[in-house]
Amino acid sequence: MRSDIPIVFAVAPDKPTLAFARRALSRAGIEATFTSGEASVRSLKTEIKAAGNCAVVAVLDPSSPPASLGAIDACSASGGLALCLADVRDPSASNRDGWLLGQLWAQRGGIRCPDLATMIEAIRLHAFLGPDTRPAVRTCPPKSAVAARLGALAARLGVISSARGKNAAPALEIAASGEVSLRATGSRLALADPETSLRALGLLASRHRPDADRSATGAAVDTEVVDLIVKPPARLLSEVASKRIVEAYGIALPREKLCASPTESARYAGELGAPAVLKLARPATPNKALVNAVRIGVSGAAHVRRAHHELVRCGKALGPPAPLGVLVGPEISGGARIWIARERHPALGLLVAGGPGDRLTDLPGFALAAPATIAEARRAIAGAGLAAGPSQLDALADAVSRLSRLVADLGDRIDRAEIHPLVAPESGPALALDALIAVSG
Repeated sequence: MRSDIPIVFAVAPDKPTLAFARRALSRAGIEATFTSGEASVRSLKTEIKAAGNCAVVAVLDPSSPPASLGAIDACSASGGLALCLADVRDPSASNRDGWLLGQLWAQRGGIRCPDLATMIEAIRLHAFLGPDTRPAVRTCPPKSAVAARLGALAARLGVISSARGKNAAPALEIAASGEVSLRATGSRLALADPETSLRALGLLASRHRPDADRSATGAAVDTEVVDLIVKPPARLLSEVASKRIVEAYGIALPREKLCASPTESARYAGELGAPAVLKLARPATPNKALVNAVRIGVSGAAHVRRAHHELVRCGKALGPPAPLGVLVGPEISGGARIWIARERHPALGLLVAGGPGDRLTDLPGFALAAPATIAEARRAIAGAGLAAGPSQLDALADAVSRLSRLVADLGDRIDRAEIHPLVAPESGPALALDALIAVSG
């Protein structure tokens, strides 16, 4: 074993959970400093910083303040390993707070473990290898059924699958019998069963350093436009005004025009040269589809004029506030699509949540503390299982990062900020097809 075994700090929400963690770690031969409660974790930060290459283990409890987030910040700053035991696959209504806390843990560079055995094995591997080493996997003999199955698992987990040469990385050796050991510079570490060892190795391979710069983007913001629109009284802005704000933060919009007459709508739709989308532009309209204030796939001057007349009649039937006109733009199909929205959590603060699809749902696919960097946004979107190419992921991440900066900058000046959908075409920036912002009182 290496002489510089990291100090392990176990953070848990209560004493029974701490006792459980202590027994589990002790059985694995790992001694740890245990603590619980927000005040204890705050005092622990100094010890973590002084310890350097340490490991922080946390069992997250959504019903208590997220004190463990401070512990992981200190751990990451010292180059340590942060692990949490949390169900990260189930953002159900009953588990939503715990799932959100796990998402923020991952944003800070923590690794979410599916089970305690994998967590313990990851600590032992980290202690043996040091903070920055990624071992290779070597199966012996290479043609056995066990070796083939484990080699496939290693590849799926993103672990290097071979080791060659005198100066090669430490090799995880998997014998045909299933015995697993790790050889490095003459030392040898006997590991648990092959599946657990490879899962732990995959976790270590997936770790990342959180960005030192917490700002979302260095791009300039048109604060004059924002300040002119975002001011009392409390109100739900029109789509036009909402899009002016997101555009001020550098989020791209489709080619659109606010038209005052059927003739103007028909002329602009003709310029677009494609099926058009016509929407009633009116403040205080949270769901235009629900009040039949949208027309999709409209072609031909006569059809555009008729759609404009229908939307005007719809606006009159809704009563005040008066419509601003009809927003005409191109119908955009395909592309990688997500929704994103501001959320204020009572314990976790300002978040940007989102998920695949055109419409906002109660259970998101990812969540980020605001502001979020582009790299953090990209990892979160990719982890939500969205089918998108690398350039599309980059475009979506840039827009999500920009919205997160909007959310952080405006804070309590707004109560709501949504884009649904945000569409990334095969090339170019992601487009906000619809946006909604509510100004607070």
